[in-house]
Amino acid sequence: MFSLCFGVMVIHVSETLLFFLSFTLTSGPIYSHPTYSHVSKSATSDTNSVTWRHILAHYDSNLSVGKQDEQWLQDIFNKHGHHIRHLHIHHQEIFQVANLSKGCTQLQSLRVYDIESNLTCKEKDARGQILWSWLQGFKGSFLSPEFKKVFEPYPVGLRTLVQQEREWYAIQHLWLLIAKNARLKALCFYNLVYLALPVAEGYFHDTVAGLSHLEELDCHSGVFMNLSTLLSQQLPSLRRLTLTNPDRSEQWTMYHGLEYLNLGYNVTDRAFLLALKHLPNLDTFVVESIFFRFAPKQGNETILETPSRLRRLEISEVKKPEMEDDGLAQRILPALPHLTSFKVLQLYPITANALSAHCPNLEILEQGQEEYTVLPVRGVRPAVNPLNVLLQTCSNLKGFVGLQAHVDAEDILRQRWASYESLEFLPCQISGFGRLTKDEKELYDAIPKSKLQKDQHHMLSGEEIRVVEKLERSRELQKKVCTRLGELTHLKELDLGYLLDNSNNQIATQYVGNYGQPARERVGRNASNHEPVQDTLELTLDSGLCHLAGLKNLEVFGFEGMNHGIGEVELRWMVANWPKIRVLRGLEVGRGVAPFSVEGWL
Repeated sequence: MFSLCFGVMVIHVSETLLFFLSFTLTSGPIYSHPTYSHVSKSATSDTNSVTWRHILAHYDSNLSVGKQDEQWLQDIFNKHGHHIRHLHIHHQEIFQVANLSKGCTQLQSLRVYDIESNLTCKEKDARGQILWSWLQGFKGSFLSPEFKKVFEPYPVGLRTLVQQEREWYAIQHLWLLIAKNARLKALCFYNLVYLALPVAEGYFHDTVAGLSHLEELDCHSGVFMNLSTLLSQQLPSLRRLTLTNPDRSEQWTMYHGLEYLNLGYNVTDRAFLLALKHLPNLDTFVVESIFFRFAPKQGNETILETPSRLRRLEISEVKKPEMEDDGLAQRILPALPHLTSFKVLQLYPITANALSAHCPNLEILEQGQEEYTVLPVRGVRPAVNPLNVLLQTCSNLKGFVGLQAHVDAEDILRQRWASYESLEFLPCQISGFGRLTKDEKELYDAIPKSKLQKDQHHMLSGEEIRVVEKLERSRELQKKVCTRLGELTHLKELDLGYLLDNSNNQIATQYVGNYGQPARERVGRNASNHEPVQDTLELTLDSGLCHLAGLKNLEVFGFEGMNHGIGEVELRWMVANWPKIRVLRGLEVGRGVAPFSVEGWL
């Protein structure tokens, strides 16, 4: 008999490795000699682990011996299902075996992931052969009498009748499994678009109402639910709620327990403010977008009587920037004085300025669509850099994500940032140092060093004196700026580079549309065919790098795309003075950095 040790399936609990299964592949069933041992009575089973994926692919392949393999899989859940507390399902076969097992009734969390992305090879091959004209809805028998008015088949879908039949019974097994586990604390459907047959709204609400211990409900599927009805059910423990099917009723019930709400659809400004009013303890609010219909009237019920306690707001899309920029600034942000984190797909100046005015506790500002700065209004950059204003006014600011501040050197010195004691992540391109041009640099390099002493300046020409004095002013300014940056002792990441100029593109100030994308070419990291950004920090020891010695917590330092002068001496200094440094961005041989060896540095 041919045998092969096939693998180990590992099942984890939060802190300790608890289970292992070893299998022997023979000419019989898939794994005819399973051995099992356990240390605890609580486990997490994730059917997307490497071994589970292979088991299920084999189970549904030509190598399977059918009923024997099916029974083997069922035996696993029959024998060990009572130990499982957290079940993560990526394959629809598990719905049936988990439901039919006698012991899988003590689940604390049930998470169903994207079944469609975990098709077997046979299913994918069949999927590619069918035509739209063949499609029809399948409706089979019901596994429970209560399902007769609950499920209806999808009339169309890119699936064969055989696949639809499997899904018809799989979804029923899923809901029977849910009904068996009344002590569930988390019930999450992550993208069940093709598998979730239309479920009657009343059945869904009644089933969820029976889960009195439920703390998290995540429904990324076509299941429709009325938000007001859901919150009015007896769910005293519900803390996190995610819905993707729009509820247009705008009827809300006062609910004090909810802390996290994710609505994966567009909401009106009225609905948004009503949610804040009726969910007084909401900590995080995520919406696809906010549609502003009209200005609020005096006494309008959507105006909050007291400021919201909301700490994190995330807006996935910006559909009408002209309206949303003003609307967020005038209607939403003034009601959120406790906001600490704000994420939006695209950030515009009016919104950014409103954050500094109304959200003094802001810690993280994130832009989902990575642009290098705040997008301009009507093709004109704002006179006052709103990100610089945030740095100056928000004393708790920790940093920007997906954004880069563009700050003039004189602005840094003009006013000390209020955030200097809190900043941890600073992507900030600083310019305006008046550095030498290429021709001036060549002229300076040609001056004998003996004539660079102040008492020898009378031997220089007028142009040479001008160049020498310009270099001295520039380096003095760089030292002052580095001294100011050196005060940011909590910094973990300082990225002074990142945006490279395209020397062949002369339309850097032109933009498409009033709130359109910049027309200039945006260049990301690792670009090698563009000129460095001029007039930035030189980052040599002579120009002030040594004034950054106080950044003892620095882990990431970026200077990509800058016209820097970093060499081996500067790199050795960084290693010696920044004990936590682990990433240097922009270390490119041929762009101001000569080849060298780091052997023996540490």
